[in-house]
Amino acid sequence: MHYYEGSALAHPGNPPGKEVTLDDRHKTAWRLFAGEADYPGGQRNFLFRAEPLGPNRHLFMLRSPEPFPGGAPREIELKEGARLNLEWVMSPTITASCGVHGQRGKHMPAPRERWPEVVTSRLAAGGLALADPQDLDVLEWTSVRHVHRKKGRFTVAQFRAEVTVSDPIKAASAWLDGIGRKKGYGMGMLCRVVD
Repeated sequence: MHYYEGSALAHPGNPPGKEVTLDDRHKTAWRLFAGEADYPGGQRNFLFRAEPLGPNRHLFMLRSPEPFPGGAPREIELKEGARLNLEWVMSPTITASCGVHGQRGKHMPAPRERWPEVVTSRLAAGGLALADPQDLDVLEWTSVRHVHRKKGRFTVAQFRAEVTVSDPIKAASAWLDGIGRKKGYGMGMLCRVVD
């Protein structure tokens, strides 16, 4: 599968004296991806991840199925049975029933003890299976704000695991589109770990 990937060191976009929010990273990633281009309707056709390297510097990694400024062509083979060492960031959430038939439930943070179940489910939806659920590593986790004007915070965790491709078509989609929720805010981008 062919795709494009690029990275850049950039200020995360937060105002002076304010903490970095998911929205700050989102806006910075858009600027890095789009440059001067205009995307009708704001359709996000890229995935990103932002790694803090200090209070004023983040490493932004971007991936898209189409060319973008600073993006280089890449290729990955996702055959059934292939094993990959992956790392990703996500907000582990569960859906609580709202009690009304036909209405979607509310997303809420998953309790820490349910993270393996949540991760296994998200990976399975992406055509990937944990090689061994006991080998799921939580490298770090923190709480971040979504936007400056709201008080709500999200738990964000960095995971690492060896996975096996169970469905190449779904795995290709997960590689390009990510897994889990809040992908527009830097969550869910699967990254290969080279030992």
